[in-house]
Amino acid sequence: MNQVTADLNVKALELLKASKVKKFNQLRMENLDWIPNFKKADLRGTNLGGANLIAADLEEACLRGAKLIGVDLEGANLVTANLNGACLDGACLDGANLRGANLRGASLNETSLIKANLLGVDLDGACLRETCLKDAEIIEAHLRGTYLEEADLRGACLGGADLSGANLKKADLRGATLRRTDLRGADLEGVNIEGVDFSEIMKNNTK
Repeated sequence: MNQVTADLNVKALELLKASKVKKFNQLRMENLDWIPNFKKADLRGTNLGGANLIAADLEEACLRGAKLIGVDLEGANLVTANLNGACLDGACLDGANLRGANLRGASLNETSLIKANLLGVDLDGACLRETCLKDAEIIEAHLRGTYLEEADLRGACLGGADLSGANLKKADLRGATLRRTDLRGADLEGVNIEGVDFSEIMKNNTK
């Protein structure tokens, strides 16, 4: 990392910590080749609504309780990031890497997670109403008691995921893989399951 890039990262992080999103977005517009590096940054409780964080490196960053409404995180690196209780309603995380991230109790209503990597992510108790998870990798993820009403899970891979007690009313699971998935106690009312792979599924007492 050269000094110019390092200086940009420092300046940008200061702007985000102060929730000065417009100035941050302008900085990105002025430096189109710059990819923000905020690895392990502490941004808990900040309001970053509308921020341009495309492809940003937020690995191990703390965004606990942050307001990320409408944020563009397409292709971002959020591996093992802490997003506990964060609000990502309407955000774009298409192609983002959230492997092992903590999204427990987070709000991701109407969020786009197309082809996102959610391997081992913790989404227990999170809200993902009308969220698009098309072709997402949700293997071995924790979604106990998660709200997924009318979520688009077409082609998603949920192998080994724990969806016990989850609300999947009217969700679209066409072509999804639920091999060894735990659906015990889940609400599957009105779910579209055309072409779903239910190999070794656990679904005792589903509603």
